[in-house]
Amino acid sequence: MAPNKVYNMTIESHAHRREILKLKRLVCCGAESRARRDIFGMAIRRWNKRTGNWRLPIVYAILVDAMGELKDWPVESSGECSALFVLGCY
Repeated sequence: MAPNKVYNMTIESHAHRREILKLKRLVCCGAESRARRDIFGMAIRRWNKRTGNWRLPIVYAILVDAMGELKDWPVESSGECSALFVLGCY
């Protein structure tokens, strides 16, 4: 299979999924270290190596996590379930 942008983004997202979700929970829980730029800066540099774009792998990892964790998809219009997911309280 020839590498392309979608393939590379998926590989990067999968390779860094645990770290991405760990940092997501750190931010959502209001941890003190969420304000430390060095933690996020170094992570973004690692994620930026192959594709040159760190945003798409982050969004993809969070969406894959949502599909795996949320019971009903799409979520109800109340937004309660999605708010709990965003806050990392699932």
